[in-house]
Amino acid sequence: MAPERDAGTEDKGSEVTQAPTRRFSVNEQVGPFVVTVGFTQDHRGDWTVPFEAFISARGRSGTELDEHLYDVGVKLSRLMQGE
Repeated sequence: MAPERDAGTEDKGSEVTQAPTRRFSVNEQVGPFVVTVGFTQDHRGDWTVPFEAFISARGRSGTELDEHLYDVGVKLSRLMQGE
């Protein structure tokens, strides 16, 4: 799949890759949290390229810790996507 520019993001000279609708993911328990890493396919079609990260079971919604862990997932995902 060819990279597409996201019209909602600032152009920083790198291209943003559009995520496929369905993709492989791995879940890992880290203490009380569950970290999910989603993958996209490489040039051979293998699901080997980390693309996004989510942290769930973050505790009570709206707490400072919940917000920080959500932000960590967003920042990791953006780094993986070249933003």
